[in-house]
Amino acid sequence: MSSQRPDQLTLEKLIALGQCADGEARLGELLGALKANAFVASIHPFQDFEWLRDIPWADACAVVRAVVHLEAARLTKSGGSASAIKSAYRTMEDCDRVGAMELAAWIVDHSDNDYIPFPMRKIRHAFEGTKRTAGSWAECREALDRWCADEWGRQRRVAEDMANQKPEGEHRRQIQNAVAARLNAEQAEIQHARASAREKLLVELRGLPIRERLEHIAWDDTRSLSCYPADLAVCTIEDVEQLDPVTKVRLIAKLRERKKGPWHKLAKGLELL
Repeated sequence: MSSQRPDQLTLEKLIALGQCADGEARLGELLGALKANAFVASIHPFQDFEWLRDIPWADACAVVRAVVHLEAARLTKSGGSASAIKSAYRTMEDCDRVGAMELAAWIVDHSDNDYIPFPMRKIRHAFEGTKRTAGSWAECREALDRWCADEWGRQRRVAEDMANQKPEGEHRRQIQNAVAARLNAEQAEIQHARASAREKLLVELRGLPIRERLEHIAWDDTRSLSCYPADLAVCTIEDVEQLDPVTKVRLIAKLRERKKGPWHKLAKGLELL
């Protein structure tokens, strides 16, 4: 099982953990049940939480709250400034910037780690101030965005002032430009390599018999079905029935998670919904 996405049983435990009220006895029981869990033990600072987009918002928030509890209990490989919660929260913020404010408030109220859930500690401190004075989460979001814009502007001005200081100003500017160019080139290479690797994978999958293709998709926990193009969402109910029982259950569960798109259309056509 990939470390990027939990199996269904682990997901249900994470959601239950995140739904626990403060001081609830069940919280300790669930932490104990997850102590030796392979997914939990594998959570690292660069964990990919894109799969949170594929589950209901309330469940996704519960998972993030669960990771806060797990990190506090030191059951993961992340914490402090290298916290996986940053990645999880960033995914939630991308989905709903206003809704994420309520989740951020819970995190701030339940964790003394100043490094989460935002990229910088000073953003968390600014958030703590805005949430006390804002009349709604929308107002809180607006105020925090305003503060961030001002802070990024201040940092940019400081960097420009430092770069323009004489006599080293021009040399510093050249260094910064050279560093930026190298980093941009590196990112371009990484993106090209990822695109090339993905295309190679898709070519291979398209050449496989339908059964082997479905087996791959069923057991690939590193990405959701939305990452697979529409031309792969083709099979019959007979193809599904040929899979071994566990693989069949996994594939059907993935299909039923989709709420739109070609894979949802396939699930509907196969009468799996």
